[in-house]
Amino acid sequence: MEEINRVLKSEFYLNNNEMLIFNFLAEHLGKKFAAEEIAKKLDLPMGKIYDLLNSLEEKCFIQVDYKKPKVYYITDLKTRFEAAFDKREKTLMELERKIVTELKTSEKSSLEIHMITSDDELYLLRKKLLLEIKEYRKSSFDPFGFIEVETPRRKYKELVMSNVIENRIDFKWLLLNERLKESMPPRLINILKEALEHDNIDMRFAKTIPTFDIMGDVVLIRVAHVPGCGYIYIKSKKFADECKKIYDDMFKNAVSIRQLIL
Repeated sequence: MEEINRVLKSEFYLNNNEMLIFNFLAEHLGKKFAAEEIAKKLDLPMGKIYDLLNSLEEKCFIQVDYKKPKVYYITDLKTRFEAAFDKREKTLMELERKIVTELKTSEKSSLEIHMITSDDELYLLRKKLLLEIKEYRKSSFDPFGFIEVETPRRKYKELVMSNVIENRIDFKWLLLNERLKESMPPRLINILKEALEHDNIDMRFAKTIPTFDIMGDVVLIRVAHVPGCGYIYIKSKKFADECKKIYDDMFKNAVSIRQLIL
């Protein structure tokens, strides 16, 4: 089970209690247990057991028989892992599908879409939006913009941090992969440590992410191989709300950077 546990932690970011439940059910393939039985056998609090089981079910790692009381089980490890990988891929594909749908119907709605042509335009647009929002969700490949030379990208990250320090916004930042830590210079780690001293910022690592900013009703999406700086501006409350749901689901299952550098 050592290799399986490595995959559960590194690929799917299961927490220790989720892994404990999965391993228990894997050791008793085909046998069904009620939540109370699982909590008792694993010495887990009843107040948390349903959240843990619901999370594992949502990720497709366990099966549920919806009788009274509900019972939980695993019949086949191979099938569970195939379903879990499939669920993760579908989450990312769903975002792409929603973008295409919105683009196709844009002429029939109040949707506003345009290409952003330069880094300077992107900086000024983000700067303007920061004044209008209280909550900011961002995902990107890495945090290295903090230590670049004076560029629009670095200026913008400094502007975001000043808004965090002044407690003007709640900022969630999703980064691509925890292995980035291995290549982070000490200076960058110190900057991130200082940022994380503030309660209104939360930074996490995920295995696979789209690259976008969600700022109120505006979504800025990074798309490869497009003219300009590679971002599309989409203003639509409906679309932004859908992106927030997808983002929050990925964020919930990501690994906190606090665990790695603090």
